[in-house]
Amino acid sequence: MKRALLTLLCSLSALAQWPTDSNLNLLICDHTGEQALPKTAALSEGGCYIAWQDLSSGNYDIYLQRLNSDGVPQWANPCGILISDHPQDTWLTDWDIAADVSDNCILAINDIRNGSDRDITVYSIGPQQEFLWGADGIALSNNDGFEPDPQIEPMNNGDIVFAWQEETSMHLRRLTAQGVDVFNPPTITFTQANGVSIPRLAAADSGAVILSYLAQQGTQFTSPRHLYLRKYAQDGTPLWNPNGVPIMTQNGIGIQMRPDVLYDGSGGAFSYWYDARGNVHHCYVQHVNAAGNVEWITDGVQVDLSANELQMSPSAIRVPAGVAIFYQTANTNQSQGGLDAQLLDVNGARLWNANGLTIAPLSPEPCFNVRAFLQDESYTVFYSQYAPGSQINTLLRASQLSQDGVPNWTPTVKELCSVVSEKGRPHACITPLNQIVAAWPDSRTATMDIFVQNINADGSLGPNTFLPPQIIISSPHDNEIVHNPDINLVFEVFNYFIDPEFGDGYVSIQLNDQDAVTTDEVAPFPLTLRTGENSIIVEILDLVFQPLEPRVMDSVIVNY
Repeated sequence: MKRALLTLLCSLSALAQWPTDSNLNLLICDHTGEQALPKTAALSEGGCYIAWQDLSSGNYDIYLQRLNSDGVPQWANPCGILISDHPQDTWLTDWDIAADVSDNCILAINDIRNGSDRDITVYSIGPQQEFLWGADGIALSNNDGFEPDPQIEPMNNGDIVFAWQEETSMHLRRLTAQGVDVFNPPTITFTQANGVSIPRLAAADSGAVILSYLAQQGTQFTSPRHLYLRKYAQDGTPLWNPNGVPIMTQNGIGIQMRPDVLYDGSGGAFSYWYDARGNVHHCYVQHVNAAGNVEWITDGVQVDLSANELQMSPSAIRVPAGVAIFYQTANTNQSQGGLDAQLLDVNGARLWNANGLTIAPLSPEPCFNVRAFLQDESYTVFYSQYAPGSQINTLLRASQLSQDGVPNWTPTVKELCSVVSEKGRPHACITPLNQIVAAWPDSRTATMDIFVQNINADGSLGPNTFLPPQIIISSPHDNEIVHNPDINLVFEVFNYFIDPEFGDGYVSIQLNDQDAVTTDEVAPFPLTLRTGENSIIVEILDLVFQPLEPRVMDSVIVNY
């Protein structure tokens, strides 16, 4: 079936809900009792999903709401739909949601429905509230091990890859959009001598997925960890060193550190983290090429060489020059904190001077919950910062740099929430309208309720008139029967300039299970079909051959 994954629904109507005042954020849920751990996922039409754990029943139930591009709740206002009321422990671990290529919301949770050990269950919820994998979801696991922090990675063919830790082992499982296992056997499991932990995923080329994880080096919970990457083909076959590509093998990664990974657009990956080698916290980045070889200095490039300063908890984005990375800073006794940024080129050279650029100077009110976004070709960072004089109440802020490292906004820091209140950990995503949408628990109403706010690429709050990119296959038609194997693929691209000299990016074309090819022209593209059913997928890529976020795609089935 053809999936036109991007629908133009961005008119600014009288129902627009995005507030323009940072003191008047949008209330999503005010159930009695606490709401916690919100998650966001962007949709192709410019809206988003908001999910959270809700204690109103006395159990931490899972709720989900869908907002359109104007911030208008689409389901049972104001608190969305109940996804799961299965028994949950009062001590929560992290969890995950994502939107797949058909705008279904994928949720991965752990709960105690089958016992106190916490097993992983996943759900797929359609845009019209359909429970596509059943009312109780699909059980990824059912064992006696403790399984925290499941991770989700949607793939461009509609599959979903899940990764999670069970005690000292790591598991990967891949499902189709219909919930059917792809791997045989269904779950890939591995461990190392003292256990592995902290899985993170990145979708890669030709249906492959890259996994980042830590390998513990001793028998104690506090023992240091080393950082590794693995790459798996669509069928689960290892593509790199089957024992993992070593990224950082000095001691220094502790239990609180959460390395992450980005696809580099060329078959490889950028790994980024912070560690305490030499008992000093610094941030690092490493590049692994398509062959699985480490390319930069052993154990990573230190992003900031500032003397008498610590760097922690980075967030990175792939950009045309290489990698932009934002990170917390602190003085050596950690009595003051701030926020800095650095740009590394494809060879690991620091482009924004050796000491990076300062976003928020060191002060008694540190910054944290740092998250970076590529927003309309500029680099935006969203973060929390303690309110003046408080170590409890926080403000939510954002700042944006040009590709040259120059602040784009006046003032340079904008507030998404200027209400001085205690807040839980926020979560944010970016939509095709170039709006960053953040959700967080907020105690301004006495108990923790869920609020959301958007910020546009120009630093304004509230609705905007940005038109999202769109790609549509006009020929052949979906389910068309053709009598000649040689056809011309005809597609149209809207609100994104594809041109050999001055374009914003490229179009990826994938026929069946062949490797995707790219073009910088909107022109008929010749394809040769096989006998029977053929799948054609087109997708818009940016200037570094990365999929847009969320992905902008279209597909047809053609029979020859």
